[in-house]
Amino acid sequence: IRSHHKQSQATTSSVHYHRALTLTPQLNLSQNTQRSNHHMALACLLSKVNLDDPSSQHTFVEQIKSHGRASVETKDYSGADLVYGKGIDTLLSLLNKEREEKEKKAIQKDIAIFYSNRSLVRMKLGNEFESLHDARSAVEHDPMYVKAYWRRGHASNACGNTTEALASFSKGLELDPNNKAMETEVANAKKKKNAQKEKDQKAVKEEDYPATKGEAAIDKKTNKQVKEKTLGAKAFEVFTDYLASEVA
Repeated sequence: IRSHHKQSQATTSSVHYHRALTLTPQLNLSQNTQRSNHHMALACLLSKVNLDDPSSQHTFVEQIKSHGRASVETKDYSGADLVYGKGIDTLLSLLNKEREEKEKKAIQKDIAIFYSNRSLVRMKLGNEFESLHDARSAVEHDPMYVKAYWRRGHASNACGNTTEALASFSKGLELDPNNKAMETEVANAKKKKNAQKEKDQKAVKEEDYPATKGEAAIDKKTNKQVKEKTLGAKAFEVFTDYLASEVA
C-alpha cells in the first residue's frame, strides 16, 4: 500500500509539473511568469517526493531529466536552467548525508548529467564561461562521463581556450575510441590550437618589431651625435694647436 501511495504521489507531482510546463509556451507568458510556473512546479514535485527513499529519489531524477528535456525542446532555456539547477542543488544536499559509497557514486553520476545538461543550456543562452564551469563540474563528479568532455570541449572553444578544448576531446576519445564525432572534434581542436599558436607568435613578432626598429633609430641618432661631438672636439684641438703655433 505504501509503495502504491508513493507511486501515486510521484505520478500526481509529475502531472502538476507537466501542466505547468506545457501551459507556459501555449499562453506565451512573460519570462518572469514562466520562471514562477517552474518554481511552483518544482516545489510541488519536491513536496511529493521522499528523497530518503531510493525509489522516490530515482523518480525525482527522471522527472528532472524529463522536464529539463521538455524545456530544451521548446527552447525555454531559462526554464531548463532553473530545472537542472534545482536538480543539482537537491542532489548535492543528499551527498552531505551519510550514505554507502555505491549510493554516493550513483548520486554523483546524476549530478554530472545535470551539470552537463545545464552546460548545454547555458551555452544556448550565450553564457559561455558559466557553461564551461558546469562542464568542468560534470567531469569532476563523473570522470568517466564521455558527454561531459564533449561539453567541456565545446565550451572551452567558445571561451577561446583551445588547449583545454583539445584535452577534453582527446580524453573523450580515449574513453570512447569508436566515437567518430569525438574523433572529428579532436582533429578540429588540433587545427584550432595550431592556428592560435601561429597567431600568437605573429602577434609577438609584430609587437617586438616596432620596438627594435625604434631602438635602432635611437642608437643611430646617438652614435651620430657622439661622432659629431668627437669630430668637433678634434677640430677644436687642431685649431687650438694652430693658434698656439702662430703665437709661438
